[in-house]
Amino acid sequence: MFKKLYNHKSELLNSIGFDNLNDFFNSILGIKHTTIPLISISLTGVLSLLNNFVGEYIYSPAWGIFILFILTGVDIVTGLSNAINKKEGIKSNRFGRASVRFVMQVFIVFIFTQLHEVWDFIVMAWMVDIVLFTFVISVFWSVIRNSYEMGWVKEENY
Repeated sequence: MFKKLYNHKSELLNSIGFDNLNDFFNSILGIKHTTIPLISISLTGVLSLLNNFVGEYIYSPAWGIFILFILTGVDIVTGLSNAINKKEGIKSNRFGRASVRFVMQVFIVFIFTQLHEVWDFIVMAWMVDIVLFTFVISVFWSVIRNSYEMGWVKEENY
């Protein structure tokens, strides 16, 4: 029974573009590269020093989600351009993968924001920011990688 359930789960993940459950979580949480969380923590620290400016334009959940949405769209476009450039053809499951990744990332930020509202002494505001920045940097890194593979970004800049 468990094997049948596992195979069904694996088929579902494959149908939306993920290889397995590990690939699903790595893509959503942005932990494919170990430097991304470190960069997110550093970036959050620097931006916290500029609290007034950043608090008004970037830290707002609406702006953060908007930035994540725009970067996800750019990631889809650069990914499609890269596939066309490599003559691999367009894989329709990549749209589903990017969409599911975006929805799950927004859901995780929503959960952290709600936890901060209820238990602000446990889930601090900077924790929500780190989660959001990790997602933004993860998607941004994907855009850079796609651009590099197409030759838009030179090796010395990558």
